[in-house]
Amino acid sequence: MNKKFVNKKAAIDTLRMKLEYSIQNVLPKNNYNSEKNLDDLKFSYKKQFQHLYIQNSIPNSKPDNKIIAENLNNHEPFKFLDETFNNEFTVLDGILVHQFLLAKAQTGHLPMLSRWVRKGQNNEFRKFMINEIAFFNQKGCASILASLLASETDCEIKIALINSLTKLNYKQSEGQIIACYKSADIKLRNVIINAVILFKSKYGLKFLNDLFFDSQDQNFKDSLILAMKIMRDDISNENNKINPNTDSSSINSIAQYNYQII
Repeated sequence: MNKKFVNKKAAIDTLRMKLEYSIQNVLPKNNYNSEKNLDDLKFSYKKQFQHLYIQNSIPNSKPDNKIIAENLNNHEPFKFLDETFNNEFTVLDGILVHQFLLAKAQTGHLPMLSRWVRKGQNNEFRKFMINEIAFFNQKGCASILASLLASETDCEIKIALINSLTKLNYKQSEGQIIACYKSADIKLRNVIINAVILFKSKYGLKFLNDLFFDSQDQNFKDSLILAMKIMRDDISNENNKINPNTDSSSINSIAQYNYQII
């Protein structure tokens, strides 16, 4: 058995130990009413770690292993995610699922998680998957997350979507994020403004400038002034990096917007 497969098996064994530690140490300390979820997860984890172990222990297909390989290929490793969390999703469930996804990512078999954001029926589970997309840096899911903003009615889901899009640095979603502002509550509006600040675009800068002149809240206006100063400096610095020979009139082209506030 070559070094590559030995290393893969060692990584799988490490993840399996982490899973067992999580179950043994978290479950006794918390009173969760999720026995069915836990049983389903344990069963699926055993199957998956067995799958990963055999898959990485047999580098070459041999006639003696055809039945094993066929059974493994027919197994649906993510089926339990479709069926288990419709009614409840606890902190413990999150720990176990995260370990499962880590194991899949370790072997390169982690699918796009947006599937469970779109089809999930439990909002806690959906929020968890949205956060996992950011954790695993699944940029391929970003356009799907952005497309959900317009139709999503749950404020907490919208917040999770925007936070993940920000972490993925998906600047193409800025217009869709800003479109949520008008009907948003204070908490969601703060998240939207934070995303705009982090994206550091001229489009976002104009949005904040418009907010300034529409607001009567002096504390809010003071915060916007500070944010726009930082954004303007960052945008100018980026322009300098892109073209160090750009003349000052081009670098300060952002001044075409109304900055009497500064």
